[in-house]
Amino acid sequence: MNDPEADVLNLSWQGRLMDYCFHCNDEHCEALVNEVYVYFSDRLENYIPKHSYWRGRSVSNVIAAILILWDRGIVERCRGESGSIQLRSAFNAEQLLLSSVELLPLAEPLLELVGAIRSQASSMAQESA
Repeated sequence: MNDPEADVLNLSWQGRLMDYCFHCNDEHCEALVNEVYVYFSDRLENYIPKHSYWRGRSVSNVIAAILILWDRGIVERCRGESGSIQLRSAFNAEQLLLSSVELLPLAEPLLELVGAIRSQASSMAQESA
């Protein structure tokens, strides 16, 4: 049976994160995953709606989805004032996602994740103002 979630979340990094595939030291990739885990658990998790597709998924699947979005330039990494990782949806995130044929099987849940990232970033910006 074809599993669209597994197909999308198992995509190899081809864009911004591709260099991590060729690192000799696994700890670089582990640090990247840990950084996204900390971002998700400390900041993003509360912005995911109660009835979201992602609420029923493992944290590792959410992290894999965020990394795919980051790799494809749909979300962008920046540093917050405290030096912690902050992700922001690209200006044209929805267009980028919907124009990526390989992400279409999971488009609705990924768009939901992009929306949560956008809401969290907006909230952080308001708190800083």
